[in-house]
Amino acid sequence: MEKTTSSIANQIWRPVQDRLPDRIRLTKRMLRSRVAWQVARTVAPGRIATKPHDQVTYEFYLQLGQQVYVDQSTPVIWSSIFVPSELLWGLGLVPFYPETAAGIGAALGLSSLGLEGADTLGCPVDICTFNRCAAGLRAGGFFPHADAYVASTTLCDATSQMMAGFAHSQDLPFSLLDVPQTADAGAVDYLTAQLAVVVEHWGAELSLPFQSERMKRAIRLSNQARALALEVAQLRETQPAPLRGSSLLGQLAMLTSMFGHPAGVAYYRALRDYTRERIHNGQPEQENQKVRLYWMHLGALLFDLALTPFGGRPRGHHRFRGSQHRVVGAVGRGTAIALLGPQNAESAHARTD
Repeated sequence: MEKTTSSIANQIWRPVQDRLPDRIRLTKRMLRSRVAWQVARTVAPGRIATKPHDQVTYEFYLQLGQQVYVDQSTPVIWSSIFVPSELLWGLGLVPFYPETAAGIGAALGLSSLGLEGADTLGCPVDICTFNRCAAGLRAGGFFPHADAYVASTTLCDATSQMMAGFAHSQDLPFSLLDVPQTADAGAVDYLTAQLAVVVEHWGAELSLPFQSERMKRAIRLSNQARALALEVAQLRETQPAPLRGSSLLGQLAMLTSMFGHPAGVAYYRALRDYTRERIHNGQPEQENQKVRLYWMHLGALLFDLALTPFGGRPRGHHRFRGSQHRVVGAVGRGTAIALLGPQNAESAHARTD
C-alpha cells in the first residue's frame, strides 16, 4: 500500500519538483544530512537567537529535527498539537507535529510549494491552510517518516482526518483521543480508558514496553514547566507589559511540544528570568504602550486603517507603530481584529460568536 501511494504521489509531484528552485532542492537534501544538523546546532542558536529562552527553543527544535530526520533510532509519532506531549515523551517516543512543521516551512519560504502540492493532490481549498501546506510538503518528501499517528478531537477535526488518511495510506497505526467537553469524573474516566488503550496498542505495535519511571519523570518535568509558565504569566501582568506580544506568538509550539521534556523547564525558567530582568531594569520590550490585547496564538490579518473590522480588502500584516495606532478586538471563534488610529479606536468592535 505504501509503495503504491508513494508512487502515485511521486507521479503527481514530478511536474512540481521539476520547477523547484535550487535553494529549495538544497533545503530538502539538508534536512536529511547529519552534518547540516550538527553545523546548525553549533552555529545557529547563538547567532539567530539572542534571548536566552529563544536559544533553548532553537536547540530543542534542532535536536528534535536531527532525531526525526537523521537518527531515526526512536519511533517517530506524528501528532496533532493538542495531544499531550508528556504522553509521548513519557513513552519514549519522538513527536513530530505536521501543523508546527507547516508553520516552520512557511518561515523558510515553502508555504506556496506546500499549497501547490496540496492542490495537485486534490486537497479541498476550504480546510485549514496549515493542514493543506502539511499535506503538500509531506507528499513532496519534506517531512520525516512516521511509525504511527495520533490526533485529538480538541478544536480541530481536519487534522485528525488528515492523520487518519496518512495512516491508512501507509498501513500504520492511528489513534484518536476523543476529549470530552467537560472535566467531571465520568469524563476523566472516559479519557483515562482511552489513554490506557493507546499505551497498550503502541507497546504491541512498536515493541515499546511501558516504563513507569520514565512516565513519572515526564509528568514531573511537565509540572515544573507549568509552574514556571504560570510565573511568567503573572509577571506579564505588570504594567507596562515587559514582553512584546508579537515575540511570543510562536509560543504555541513550545506549549504543545516541550512539556514533559527537560527543554520545557529550561525554556520557561529562562523566559521567567528574562522577564524579571526587564521589569527590574524598567525596560519593556515595547515602549509607548496604550492598549493591551489578549491574543491566543495565531497572527492576525489586519485590515486597512480606514476600514471597520468587517469591511474592505485585507492589506496583509502590519507592525504596531508606537503610539500612533491601536489594536482593538476580542479573541474567540469568529474573531475580527482591526488596526485603527486613536481617533476611531473606541468605536471599533469585534465579533466573538
